[in-house]
Amino acid sequence: MSPGNKFSSLKDFRLLVVLVLGAAAFMFSMKLVIGSSQDTRFHEIVWDSRAVVSEMVTKAGNDSALITDYVKESVLPYETGKRQSMDSLLPSYRAAHLKALSGIKQKIAGLNDSLWDKYIETRLFLVPDSTNIDCLDIDSAKKCCTKDGSCLDKAEVVFMDTSFPLKQMKYKIPLPVKVYSCVDQFLSKYPLFGIWALLLVIQVTLFAFFITWLLVLLFVRSHDKNVELIQLSIWVKLAYMIVLVVVGAGLYHILLEGTDAGNALIKRQYFMAEINQVFRIANVMGYLTAGLCLAGIVFSLIEIGKADEDKMFTKDEVEYLESRFKHFLTIAGVLLSLAVFSTGTFISALNSLDFIKVLTRSLGHSPVPNDFVLLYGLAHTFILLIFYIPARYMLDKLKTGSDVAAEDQSWLPIKKLAQLAVVGSPLLAGMFQTLFEMFSN
Repeated sequence: MSPGNKFSSLKDFRLLVVLVLGAAAFMFSMKLVIGSSQDTRFHEIVWDSRAVVSEMVTKAGNDSALITDYVKESVLPYETGKRQSMDSLLPSYRAAHLKALSGIKQKIAGLNDSLWDKYIETRLFLVPDSTNIDCLDIDSAKKCCTKDGSCLDKAEVVFMDTSFPLKQMKYKIPLPVKVYSCVDQFLSKYPLFGIWALLLVIQVTLFAFFITWLLVLLFVRSHDKNVELIQLSIWVKLAYMIVLVVVGAGLYHILLEGTDAGNALIKRQYFMAEINQVFRIANVMGYLTAGLCLAGIVFSLIEIGKADEDKMFTKDEVEYLESRFKHFLTIAGVLLSLAVFSTGTFISALNSLDFIKVLTRSLGHSPVPNDFVLLYGLAHTFILLIFYIPARYMLDKLKTGSDVAAEDQSWLPIKKLAQLAVVGSPLLAGMFQTLFEMFSN
């Protein structure tokens, strides 16, 4: 068998390699994000308003000093002119207090869920400064998920009602942590996390595929056989790729990871202890893929810049560079837009958690604001613009000095508009996600 026939036979297996690589990437991404069907990676801080209010009522009923202190400090000083004494004032206030507690017990037992939620919405709040979520030991919670000892026990809760003599109750209530023994149970309660998980699985699968494909394209098969352009040294390519990947890693560190785990935007205590590892792997793969795409654009720019200015480029060479630029730009734009949309879906899912909802109501704003998605999309669009503008300028300049300049350019504005849409797609994805969040609330 001749060498040519051997090479041809190897090419027959390219589709098989792609299928195997895609299947392996999909299984890896599913294991990374979802785990097994019986995995206990998902949990939530349980916010049961009925249970919280019931416990506060019990505490208030057993707190004999509560009404005594209130009458002594807040009522008696203003009743001196009426010759009222502690003994004369205390019984009536204590009776009103017990009557109010009895009325709340009746509401707990008698109101259905929708009426109860409406009743409690403007009465029950967390004291945000008392809710030190970082103190919750999720790893211990997983080990004793069937016990009552795993809880966020420093959450101060305020119940406000004008029927109380004091107008409000304030107690520290332990909030239990529910660890889901089955992934399906968590995703069925919070379906937005299912959409986020699917998007992340798609992302990681595409990242694994494109990293391999781009490495082959950039280092093994950098040019078509019919196109003669300047070949860059492998060391030059490696240097540029390392710089671009480091810049991408820096962007991830600044925008997503942060420098202080206690001040991180996304906390592992919210719903998934392994969330930091999942994001770290997915984002490293994502920025590596984007870095390879941007490196391909840079290599094309260098090839144009090093070419002889007096050389008349052939139509095949110009079309090859244009096609190469378009492919790299499109892949980078699509993957970065998918990352923005996936991040927006994740933040929407996080804000759907019961505990985050009550924390948002207590703070007056979400602890994980959806506005961050716009910043994320704007940053990605700006990165693409940095590479798009000089590349587009050099390609247009190249066309004016080649035999392509005389051909019909009627479609050129539409093509450029399409490329600009690709460049702006991360920002558009962020805007779409923000609008979706606004109209869904």
